[in-house]
Amino acid sequence: MSSEQPPDRPGVIIFPPLIGLAVLVVGLLLDYLLPLGGVSSLAFLPRVVIGASLLAFGISLASRARATFVASGTNVNPMQPALAVVTSGIFAHVRNPMYGGAPSASSASCSFSVPTGCCCC
Repeated sequence: MSSEQPPDRPGVIIFPPLIGLAVLVVGLLLDYLLPLGGVSSLAFLPRVVIGASLLAFGISLASRARATFVASGTNVNPMQPALAVVTSGIFAHVRNPMYGGAPSASSASCSFSVPTGCCCC
């Protein structure tokens, strides 16, 4: 009798960053087809400050998570198996900072969108 073990992989169906990209594309498409204009009531400078802050926060969150994964010796790519459970660094405070950073960074497009602002805001 041979006991074959199933392959060690997470079984991710869709590469997670593609989900965020799809949401961003749909939001921009909706903004083009049916603009709500919620962000356009703000002056240009506050929109840029808000957008830049959201973008910096999102990139910072995701990059700190990546650095913690690398320091722990586990795979960053969600299609590869986890080699360690990471509970230190940013993961001590946030459950999944990579997935939290992506929406924050993509929300920045709402305030950078000219002239109406994205309908997803």
